[in-house]
Amino acid sequence: MGELNKNIIQLVGMLITVMNKYGKEGAIMETGYSTYSDILGHGRDEQERFVNTALPIIKSKVSTQNINNPDNRILLCCWYELYDANTGGGGYFEYHFGILETGSAMKEAYDNLQIRIGEFYGVVG
Repeated sequence: MGELNKNIIQLVGMLITVMNKYGKEGAIMETGYSTYSDILGHGRDEQERFVNTALPIIKSKVSTQNINNPDNRILLCCWYELYDANTGGGGYFEYHFGILETGSAMKEAYDNLQIRIGEFYGVVG
């Protein structure tokens, strides 16, 4: 996840640079991690690790931006998909971005995502 951390920091940094350059507010959309294949390192445990690694980094960058540049705030950060498009639909990665399976069963990262999103708003636990 070291490379992932660098990518997240770089991408959020680029968004902040553009926002500040043009005096705009912004949003981070479609944050997520597909669980399409355990064999290829994209399983449920990796999604859980992504939630617990990426969201604290994003929260930190967002908090710093919003404190230092109140006129160019990041207003929203959201998760890409609530439900898998087709949990049992094979290895097509787009089918598996949900934090819930197609039939509404929670994936392992669900509780962690709830906690991490709560931390954006000062809610702990």
